[in-house]
Amino acid sequence: MREALVIETRREVYSMRQAVNEYRDTMTVGQLKALLEDLCLDDDTPIYTSHDNGYTYGTVCMSDFETQTLDGDDELE
Repeated sequence: MREALVIETRREVYSMRQAVNEYRDTMTVGQLKALLEDLCLDDDTPIYTSHDNGYTYGTVCMSDFETQTLDGDDELE
């Protein structure tokens, strides 16, 4: 049986400012890397996202990633 990595996602806020200020415990890139190494999954293990407790699912593609600069309204208070 083939394994898949499923990331349960949540809709918690409506702006980046809220996310930055209210959810400071979000994972860092370093923490994510360490977690993925600890899971000891094969390099070809697919990654999916789960939404609303498994009601719908999505994929994670290379084109889904972007970086944003946190400034102005999005800075930590």
